[in-house]
Amino acid sequence: MDILGHHIYEYKRGVRSLMLRTLDIINLDLAIERIVRDGIFYHVLPVTDKKVNIFFGDKICVDIVVGFGDKALHEYSHEQDFILGIMLGYSRVEQCKRYIKRIHRGVQDTTTKSLFQERAELTPKFMVLQQ
Repeated sequence: MDILGHHIYEYKRGVRSLMLRTLDIINLDLAIERIVRDGIFYHVLPVTDKKVNIFFGDKICVDIVVGFGDKALHEYSHEQDFILGIMLGYSRVEQCKRYIKRIHRGVQDTTTKSLFQERAELTPKFMVLQQ
């Protein structure tokens, strides 16, 4: 639970807008009590019958996670995965690389792949101008 305290500390200092913590379900009530005591919004999703993910932070970020539905993290679309990574404070460049890698791997989201392919056709071409 010390890590939860550290995450709350980082959130309250503005380091991140959203935090994600995976907990044993036996620790959930204690975690919620601590988060609520600090006036922080949260959302809980089951991972297994013994573990949960608890998202907490700015209301707008938590609302976005709630909007993603009750699916597992590995079932998120390319865009949902990207948005979550950005909200959790991961490197923007690394999230862009992850997004491109997921699209090229063809991970479950064919809509995103087709949008990416359409945009690839618009990629600017570089020319060398002669003087």
